[in-house]
Amino acid sequence: MIIARQALAPESIQALEKLGVPLIDIDLVDSSGTGKDLGCYAVNALVAPGVMVNSSKFFTPGVEEILGDMGIERFITPLTYFRYAGGSVHCLTNEIYGGCNPHG
Repeated sequence: MIIARQALAPESIQALEKLGVPLIDIDLVDSSGTGKDLGCYAVNALVAPGVMVNSSKFFTPGVEEILGDMGIERFITPLTYFRYAGGSVHCLTNEIYGGCNPHG
């Protein structure tokens, strides 16, 4: 799980740690940023098994390498103007679950 630890309450971090899944920490630049410094929203991604689609590489040192070591195939598509509105790839997607076909 990729998290911007600085943006989360301590209780939220503790709850995530209890899940027992690896946590990959990112700087706020890879999230929404801070104050007047707009982030790149790299964390705002569409993720499926082995695949991640987002709008920017991660600037936090080591994150790109961790994702590569995990075998995650990356696709980056620039969405600059969505960034100014506070969103990115995940905000433009809907999840589709198998077995939910209303027509059959």
